[in-house]
Amino acid sequence: MKINFKYILITAVAVFLSFELHELAHFITGECLGNKMAMTLNSGYPVNGFYLEEWQYTVISAAGPLFTIVQALFFYFLLKKKSNYYLYPWVLIPFFMRFSAMILSFRNPNDEARISTSLGLGMFTLPLLVSILLFFLVFKINQKYRYTKRFNFISILLIIFFYSAIILTDKYFHMQLL
Repeated sequence: MKINFKYILITAVAVFLSFELHELAHFITGECLGNKMAMTLNSGYPVNGFYLEEWQYTVISAAGPLFTIVQALFFYFLLKKKSNYYLYPWVLIPFFMRFSAMILSFRNPNDEARISTSLGLGMFTLPLLVSILLFFLVFKINQKYRYTKRFNFISILLIIFFYSAIILTDKYFHMQLL
């Protein structure tokens, strides 16, 4: 497992696509439910500032994390069949995304925290369950292929770098994609 230019590039693409497909899931779900939606690098939201029906907020909030979980499961099973460490970021990134969203929910409730609260489960029940599931996938792949601590540490640093670049770009340039 070498951290070479190819691995760094794949990690950058995986972070970008994981992030944008998560947001696109919010966008598409909102549009399918009849809302006129917009999307930036870091959010999908109704253009008029509210959803047509209150329940839609929960459904649209769920769409992004559900896509992220499906992504992690897809690449987990693919990686179990094919020993190709270039697929690893596609499993690690969903865990990082949802775990960091859980941590950030202390300040601003993210998708799972909003859903969990609306279902009366407490703010951190669903975020914790999703994070545990995604961590389990990462753990099992690490167990199978014996990825080193150094490899994981560098992978996480790369993810943090590219993840931060997306968030900061969105914050300062607020580029509307859709």
